[in-house]
Amino acid sequence: MSPLKNHSSTELKQVFIDCIPGPTHHFGGHAIGNLPSMEFKETPSNPKKAALEWLEKVNIVNQMGAHQCIIPPHPRPLLCDLKIPSMNQCSSGFMWMANAGHFIPSIDADVDWHQFIPANMSHSKHRNKEYPIHQFWIKKLTKNIAIHRHSPIHENDEGAANTIRLWNTLNKPGVHVFVYGGDETGRFPARQKRKSIDQLIEKLNPKHTFILEQKKMAIDHGVFHNDIISFGFSNYLFCHKHAFENQSEQLSKLKNQFKKITNTNLNIIETNEITLKEAAESYVFNSQIIQTKKGTSILCPSRIKHYPNTLKLVKQWLNDGHFNHILMTNIESSLMNGGGPACLRLTLYLTNDEIQKIPPLFTFTTKRYKELKRFFNNHYPETVSHLDIKTNPSHYRSIAKMLNQTFLI
Repeated sequence: MSPLKNHSSTELKQVFIDCIPGPTHHFGGHAIGNLPSMEFKETPSNPKKAALEWLEKVNIVNQMGAHQCIIPPHPRPLLCDLKIPSMNQCSSGFMWMANAGHFIPSIDADVDWHQFIPANMSHSKHRNKEYPIHQFWIKKLTKNIAIHRHSPIHENDEGAANTIRLWNTLNKPGVHVFVYGGDETGRFPARQKRKSIDQLIEKLNPKHTFILEQKKMAIDHGVFHNDIISFGFSNYLFCHKHAFENQSEQLSKLKNQFKKITNTNLNIIETNEITLKEAAESYVFNSQIIQTKKGTSILCPSRIKHYPNTLKLVKQWLNDGHFNHILMTNIESSLMNGGGPACLRLTLYLTNDEIQKIPPLFTFTTKRYKELKRFFNNHYPETVSHLDIKTNPSHYRSIAKMLNQTFLI
């Protein structure tokens, strides 16, 4: 049950894509069911602080030896709303790249190319304009790599935040676990429905899939995406005891399927040591998993230090040999909007040769770290309000435009 450590040049490696937070980063409370977003609605925000926190997060990932890529912020306010911009149209929700779409490595399907399908986020008024811009930048980042880029599905899709990829070895097909919410009424509506999962599977046609239903009780506790209550990598699945409907039966079926496909046991780590409330507030299951030559690391929000049971749980995972390192990152500005470390990144699985084909401008380096830190300190505002944006909307777009120009090739 030790984590994967060694990777050959022909095997797939993680490539993380993060999007730079925008200069209009604010707490709009737009997301129903996202308790932090609702709680901190209209709390004064500091875009510079949000950007600098994000910068330290991606720098930690880079220092661990992972391949970290970045793309520029989306223009805000939206061009069509420059004259009368609303805070809804100035959302910095695009920074949560886990919602950008789904990536299927070619090894996981009967095709000779990778696949990417953008998530439309069609039920979120503050986010349903994001996917064309995500599509634009991901196309530029992967322009030298064989990737088929699909159009979005018709049903509301929230992206990789509701999927988990499991595998045995990095050069063989994995199992894609898709998670949806049921139709029953409750405190909050489910974000992703079964119809959307069926459409994704039909369009992407992965070799091996498994479908789980998110537990309604979890959704009512603020688990608006599956990645707040469960995560997986390699032959590990971590989840709360109340993550899924009919959990015991369904996870037993998943274990049997994984064993049949990979000839390897799936290690399911269920926990009841923390409550659903502690899980949702601490964002421990939204930690980012980083696999490099240094071993397997779990990058947790430093907030978990304030939750003794949660911190004890992560240390137990380390002691049990599931991870080689525990890392911490302070991203409170993101967490106050409902986004942890895993929300901030989209994960691609590419070979060494393909990674080398990514244009260098998108690759995060120590030099880029210093440049961005200087830029945020010099240009990003420390406060933002609706009145500020309404008075001078072009100013905020010009800041994003300066960053955009540095990525144009």
